[in-house]
Amino acid sequence: QQPAATVPCGFTASGRPVAMQIVAAKFADALVLRAARAFERIQPFRLPTID
Repeated sequence: QQPAATVPCGFTASGRPVAMQIVAAKFADALVLRAARAFERIQPFRLPTID
């Protein structure tokens, strides 16, 4: 019932992916999307470097 989005945040030292989940009140879908977009703007997702 509650809108949610999962946003990638980066990787651990061992290369495992880390994500943040944003959850809002019922019918607050736009708020979730705005929050996810704002986070992605200030913290762009980068692929890990591969050796």
